[in-house]
Amino acid sequence: MRVDATFCERVKPVLQAGRFYQAEPRTIETWGTSICAKADFERVGGYDEVIQGWGKEDDDFYARLLLAGVRYGTFPGDTLHGIRHADNERVAHYALKDRWLNESINYVYCRAKIDLMLLRHSPLGLDARKQLYTQVHAAVMSATAARR
Repeated sequence: MRVDATFCERVKPVLQAGRFYQAEPRTIETWGTSICAKADFERVGGYDEVIQGWGKEDDDFYARLLLAGVRYGTFPGDTLHGIRHADNERVAHYALKDRWLNESINYVYCRAKIDLMLLRHSPLGLDARKQLYTQVHAAVMSATAARR
């Protein structure tokens, strides 16, 4: 990500407490870029360390911010310049080299985790998240193998 020289002067006036911000307009390269208060980041536990591979860690983070009552806002997206890269570069450092399979596993995990949080009215602990991820990973891989 390259940040425009005017980023700070253009974004700072937009920022308010109790909000998180994403670029508008967004591209695939800027989708995961956000701004939030450190206190809000820590309150929701930051990014979920259980998520593996490429995809959905940002959407999961945004969902948990919203559940915590942090409101959504935007900042000028033309202050960011994403560095384009292909899918094989996105997954180069992960064990699973299929971007869409990574994203599918992570999507199912994040959706199940959020649903469980809503049912329980509380976040899931690390051990429960690890167990859930293992189960989701196995189920998605099994379903994928059966389809092939």
